[in-house]
Amino acid sequence: ISRILLWGTKTMKNISFAKKYTFALSLIALFTILAFINLTTIIDAQKDDGNKINMSGKQRMLSQKIALYSMTNDIKELNKTIKFMSHAHQKLLSINMSKQIKKVYFDKPIMLNKSINVYLQHAKEFSITKDKNNLDYLLKNSEKILQKLDFAVSIYQKEAEKKIQDLQK
Repeated sequence: ISRILLWGTKTMKNISFAKKYTFALSLIALFTILAFINLTTIIDAQKDDGNKINMSGKQRMLSQKIALYSMTNDIKELNKTIKFMSHAHQKLLSINMSKQIKKVYFDKPIMLNKSINVYLQHAKEFSITKDKNNLDYLLKNSEKILQKLDFAVSIYQKEAEKKIQDLQK
């Protein structure tokens, strides 16, 4: 070991100060670039998390608007809201999901995907037929779907907070 240290010391003595300085600056530049790339990746991931939380939160509001517009028989606004909620739902399904979110959307007991699709189907049918059974379904289930959507938002939020904690570590 002492020979290696002695060789390293001799080798370092033979290298000029300018080369040592250039090497040190190159290392600093490399680490700076790597830190920038890492930070940019993290910021992009946080933007996606914010969009997920925002979109899933918006679905809560839209589900309640559907019930309101059905009750008030405002078919024009009802159709717009159905379209917005359907689009937001499809967008959320197309984004990469964690295992926990997949369970919320597709597994019992919550099965949020199925609940949203059935809710939207009843809303669409009501907008066309104004059938009382569809209206009853929407009014009866608006609170249930709100709770399920609220649960999904809380999971998105917890996952985003966990990512931030991991970054801090």
